[in-house]
Amino acid sequence: MLTHRGFSAWISCDGMELPEFKPECDDERNVVSCWIPSHNGQSFKVHWKDHGGYVDSSAYIYLDEHMVPGRFLFGFGETERGTMRVGTDAEVPFVFSAPPEEDEGDEKDANINVVKLKIKRVRRMESATANVYAAPPRPKKALKGTHRVVWGPQRPSSVQRPQTWTTQLYDPAEPVYVTFVFKYRPMDALEALGVVKGLSIEDLQEEESEVGEEEEEEEDDEATHLEAAAGQKRKQPLLTPSPSPGPSTKRFKTASRTPSYAIALPTLPELDTDLQAFSQESLSSTSTLPSFTFDSPISHAASLDSSQSSSSSQSGSSQQTSPNRKYYRY
Repeated sequence: MLTHRGFSAWISCDGMELPEFKPECDDERNVVSCWIPSHNGQSFKVHWKDHGGYVDSSAYIYLDEHMVPGRFLFGFGETERGTMRVGTDAEVPFVFSAPPEEDEGDEKDANINVVKLKIKRVRRMESATANVYAAPPRPKKALKGTHRVVWGPQRPSSVQRPQTWTTQLYDPAEPVYVTFVFKYRPMDALEALGVVKGLSIEDLQEEESEVGEEEEEEEDDEATHLEAAAGQKRKQPLLTPSPSPGPSTKRFKTASRTPSYAIALPTLPELDTDLQAFSQESLSSTSTLPSFTFDSPISHAASLDSSQSSSSSQSGSSQQTSPNRKYYRY
């Protein structure tokens, strides 16, 4: 599992996290990379987790340069994606595959044999129509002896959510908050590159799971107080809508608040309370009482009734008055 800036990411096959080799971190570009083994014909999923940044984020997956929208996270939690939607209720899985002879490339492309996950911190602005799905793109050519990402057979999926959100960057100075790069190769290719020694994928997964359990315990300890603050710890990945292809880079403008007079007061619960007492002099010299402001909008205090004001001045009483007033709260 790669971790950087409060996010973690990993890739799994058949429910097992793939081992990662030679992790590297570029702090200037906030890019974390590693090598992973791939197996011909094996489907895989991309997972990521927000350890509690409490800022909305949208993720985008790049499979040999093909972009697939990921999902939203709302400041914490874990999610995954292992398919590309091709219909309102249909999808195709991500699959590692050896290229046929006609699709073998002659030159190495730096963006081939790479799975990228780009995470952007965003502000959700307003509802928008769900992303338009399309036919899967043609897989890229790859060198002989390597793998590429192709699309598995179409299968039924959950019905696409009708809406997503438009977004703007949380910080325009950081278009991409963190990028995770997984460079995949067959096991024999990793051995030839000197990335790993002669071990099988099963041996590596077993070794990785033992180390991963220890690391996971440490990470869980660090994130416990954050997850506790957000409620119970989530056991299942969050299946949120897919973000649009990319958030706008325009600066965020605060939306104007709805004025209190626009609230449908008759539908709100009516409460009685006593306003602060005022002397007769202050009441006779002021036509209205001060207004009160809370975290949520409320109606202004009503003006003093003219008959009450005149009767108070004629009585000559020095006793302070505390008239009952009504206000609305929601």
